[in-house]
Amino acid sequence: MKNYFYKLSSLFFALIILNVSFSQCDYFINMQDSYGDGWNGASIDVAVNGTIVSNLTISNGFSDSGYVSTYTNDVVEFTFNSGSWDSEITFQITDPAGNSLGSFGTNPTVGLFLTDTSNSTCAPPSCMPPSGFVASNLSGSSADISWIGASNANSYHIEYGPSGFSLGSGTPTTVTTMNYTISGLNPSTSYDVYLQSDCGAGDTSSVAGPFTFATSIQGAGNITCTSGFPGAAFVDDLEVQGLWTGDFGTGNGVWKVNSGGTSSSATGPAGAHSGNSYFYFETSTGGGTTGTIISPAIDLTSASNDAELSFWVHAYGATMGTLDVGIGTSASGPFTNVFTQSGQLQTANADPFQNVGVNIASYIGQQIYVSFSYTRGSSFTGDIAIDLVEVLSCFSCPGPSNLQAFNLTGFTGDVSWTPSGAASSWNIWYHPQ
Repeated sequence: MKNYFYKLSSLFFALIILNVSFSQCDYFINMQDSYGDGWNGASIDVAVNGTIVSNLTISNGFSDSGYVSTYTNDVVEFTFNSGSWDSEITFQITDPAGNSLGSFGTNPTVGLFLTDTSNSTCAPPSCMPPSGFVASNLSGSSADISWIGASNANSYHIEYGPSGFSLGSGTPTTVTTMNYTISGLNPSTSYDVYLQSDCGAGDTSSVAGPFTFATSIQGAGNITCTSGFPGAAFVDDLEVQGLWTGDFGTGNGVWKVNSGGTSSSATGPAGAHSGNSYFYFETSTGGGTTGTIISPAIDLTSASNDAELSFWVHAYGATMGTLDVGIGTSASGPFTNVFTQSGQLQTANADPFQNVGVNIASYIGQQIYVSFSYTRGSSFTGDIAIDLVEVLSCFSCPGPSNLQAFNLTGFTGDVSWTPSGAASSWNIWYHPQ
């Protein structure tokens, strides 16, 4: 336990560290006002490297009724994640009107601004958490992870799972090295990893993380049906907005339905992957920085065995942002992230869309919604596009897929589809849009 004492004019502070953890410091405050002019309603700001992280208002203090007034037995508690243990911690007194009561070294007779440049840090814990996380050799089913460990650690506890999972519900393991190969993963999927140092004798660090990585992108077509037949629970070629909801609009910083190229050069696709149109996010100046669109309801209550989300993405542009794809059981969320893509995938407008397949077997038996959320980059060259969204699973009588129209005239049109393999006849409905 360390003690710090400062005395300026008639003000006296005793600062005693009560408890120290990786990211939290508790200081015990005693204050004495020999002027007797009262500090009721004053406040103490705590700053780490110039950023205020906590504020204590002296509400049970005292008013002027004698020569010496004393304020005792309160705790300033604050947290910070500086990543370093040489952070400078400062304390500043503010009067009830919000005015700073002076600065240490400039006008100490009217107030106090404390800065201890030599020893005003939170001491590091005896067992430091891991840092410097790196994910490498990413494939569709595995990833190598490594980190910088504590010098006195005997082992490290790892827990991982799909991004957004709650600690305690993931896959745990313990290793004695500072690297580990995670296998059995799903392709095109974002994962979180938490790490903890174990220094022995019950001394463990705080849990570090989540650290996030994504397995490599794999196309769709990987469902396995042990009963029933593969088929589509949902198919939308994104020709019109239809029943999709969310941040659609006509300006910038929104999702749009488009054919041909986007309005900006050096970004976006030259045209649709299939059909005539696609959805894209316009990143020209103006509007929001993030936009989310949500699919209609997709029924997996009669599905079995396996399920997969398939969509096509075009991400070309020097300032491409981040696309997050989520699954939820309500149109209002929450959505669990199942795929993340940051940066560009294509290098030209004319490059073909890339297919993404994400396993969503854990949602079989439910009604789901798919969200596409895009956070744009720093400039207009970040238009991302999606097309042909499908959800595939196993059904006793699945519907057809890949519906197409051709040989269109003013009076007739031919339609075709891909049968599921389970049907021998089909019912057809058609009507003006």
